[in-house]
Amino acid sequence: MYRKTNMRPLTLALAATGLLGLIPLAHAGVTAQTRSARVRQKTNQQSIAVGEVSSNVVTQSAYAQPTPELPSQKKIFKSGVSSKVLGRNEIEAAGPAAGGAQMLSYAPGVNVVGSYGTGAAKAQISIDGIKQGWGHPKPSGAAHSIAISFDGIPMNDPATGLWQSPQINQPSIIQGIQVTYGPGNPENRWYNNIGGGIDFVPIQPTKKPGANIGMRYGSDDFKNIHFDVRTGDVDGFSAVLAGGVSTGNSFLKVPAGTKLPGPGGLPETSGTVLPSNSYAWFFKVRKSFHSGDDSFGAYLAKGTAYKPYDILLYPSKATINGYAYNKDPKKEVPIPGAIWSQQTTGYYGTMPYKIDSNTTWMFYNKLNVNIGAKTSLHNDIWYRYGHRLHQRYVSYAVGAPNTNEYNNPHSETYGDKLWFDSKLSYNMPLNLSHH
Repeated sequence: MYRKTNMRPLTLALAATGLLGLIPLAHAGVTAQTRSARVRQKTNQQSIAVGEVSSNVVTQSAYAQPTPELPSQKKIFKSGVSSKVLGRNEIEAAGPAAGGAQMLSYAPGVNVVGSYGTGAAKAQISIDGIKQGWGHPKPSGAAHSIAISFDGIPMNDPATGLWQSPQINQPSIIQGIQVTYGPGNPENRWYNNIGGGIDFVPIQPTKKPGANIGMRYGSDDFKNIHFDVRTGDVDGFSAVLAGGVSTGNSFLKVPAGTKLPGPGGLPETSGTVLPSNSYAWFFKVRKSFHSGDDSFGAYLAKGTAYKPYDILLYPSKATINGYAYNKDPKKEVPIPGAIWSQQTTGYYGTMPYKIDSNTTWMFYNKLNVNIGAKTSLHNDIWYRYGHRLHQRYVSYAVGAPNTNEYNNPHSETYGDKLWFDSKLSYNMPLNLSHH
């Protein structure tokens, strides 16, 4: 499942983006805005809260400062934005096989529809009814109107707004998740924040060195191994390297006797278990200095899983070998084989109809500098590549006789965001940004 990537075009892309300065670029003609971190300033003066201008500086970001943090419940309560933070307790409760969608199921108002319990498979999420992604073969009407970011860097396809949950498939890498309900404040708003925004905050470089490694095994032959290594502070530099690999099967089974192509392209898929696998790697290094910090991050993730059909409740024209289809119902000829339904082949007997493979990798730089006069400068530069491989083996749902299909979309996004924070009298934050 691993694939070599040419690093030279990425290096040139990042260099070109940096040279262009404030000019945002997007492969699909859309420039992505994202929330980013900011440097906080300490003061001994007592402040008087008289309101907010533009954006709540405290509550709306995962800080890219020497000690990153997600907003506390108290800070969220005092902000004008409806938000929820999921910490390590909720992430671990989702299980070692969880992907981005399963983790989000612990946030109020978030609903998840999927066919697997592992993070390798696609799932559809919704925040208060507004959807993102696909989770089942029937049309879902997903508007892809939820913005997703990783460490403050946007992950959505800029052309469609689509994000797929396998892009986050290793919970061990994630430190916390911030869910914003509704569009949120303009500073952190991307073009598809209509239904909300979700920021997956990875584990960060730390002042002290350390390392973790874990191995887990579970039902349906699930296996996972993950690790993270932190260098600690060395002459102002601090780095973290983390990753994980997972494999597993579905609780669903292919009915015995079918001749349809399935996992591995085998002509006989009796007893197969719809395998899935995923991996993700993350690296980040930060240089701290007297007036701020500068960091570089890299992230790679991929998830692949066989997608099953919804199981029919009652016997119909479908058999374990195909669907009897003809424009003239009187000329339909049933395909030989056992009738496929919950009543005839069992609740756990289903058909694999395609395999999805969702890949993303990104490089980014985050700069935060205190330039004086209670003003901080921030700049984010990023490059992201997204790739989705879609295959289809048999089309039960649409009733067509085709048994092969291929789809290979991809997207590239370059972005830059520059903004300033000024702390005015009476603790009124002023934010000016260009992206």
